[in-house]
Amino acid sequence: YKERIAYRQKKSEKTSLTSLLWYFLLIIKIGFIQIFLYKTDTNYRIYHPYYVFYLLCMNKLFWKNLAASWPISALAPMDGYCDSPYRQIVKNIAPETVVFSEFYSADGLVHSKELQKKALTHSKSEYPLIIQIFGKDPVKFWEAAKIIEWYGITGIDINMGCPAKKVVKSWHGSSLMINRDTAFRIVEEMSKAVQIPISVKTRLWWEDHSLLIEFCKWLENSGANLISVHGRTYKQAFTGKADFTGIYELKQHLNIPIICNGDVLSYDDGIKKIQVPENIVWW
Repeated sequence: YKERIAYRQKKSEKTSLTSLLWYFLLIIKIGFIQIFLYKTDTNYRIYHPYYVFYLLCMNKLFWKNLAASWPISALAPMDGYCDSPYRQIVKNIAPETVVFSEFYSADGLVHSKELQKKALTHSKSEYPLIIQIFGKDPVKFWEAAKIIEWYGITGIDINMGCPAKKVVKSWHGSSLMINRDTAFRIVEEMSKAVQIPISVKTRLWWEDHSLLIEFCKWLENSGANLISVHGRTYKQAFTGKADFTGIYELKQHLNIPIICNGDVLSYDDGIKKIQVPENIVWW
């Protein structure tokens, strides 16, 4: 495993200068194209060439800077729903929304050009765009992260919360909450592999939230730039009501932003929850 990672890192270093030149030329090309599309309306950030430059120069501080600027409104990564057309509809309605994709297999992205094209081809109107992936092999995650970054995606989200039995039996999704060494290795290797931010979507824990803080602190130490927490345990799946007590407490122990997910039923409900406690981010 270490030899495979070392080989890919060495190969990556050799191509870093070429990659920088490629990004520079791409920025110039898109800048000239976008200048003709510039509009002075409420969606100006989508069309302005400087916004394109900002997106192409995305870094690990994206989430922290965004959370410091205004409350984050995000589209949850829903399997079977969050494809490119749906994300574009959401952005047309609410341009400030950060959109997440449905989840894709890290292994599939590495081995299938067809899946890469389907999953990663996107419209400029979708930025900021986060691609969510799942799996269990740190090396495949490393390779998939490189591919996703090459497509100009804003960030990558790791699924550690899906409670579907077929997903968990394969040691994907929620199973990574109990297979913690693998979870931390995945985050660490992805964080080293790319310049774009890495986030994690998880749950309160397996049966309660007693180990949530410990788990998320290790994710932060491994290189996670943001953590999203669904307010239910694995055992609950999608039954009962979302409980955010553990997430409130978690916020006090981390230095990265948190997105809370589950049972935000309306605009007024979201506003109420974003005010108590302070600095918690909701979708």
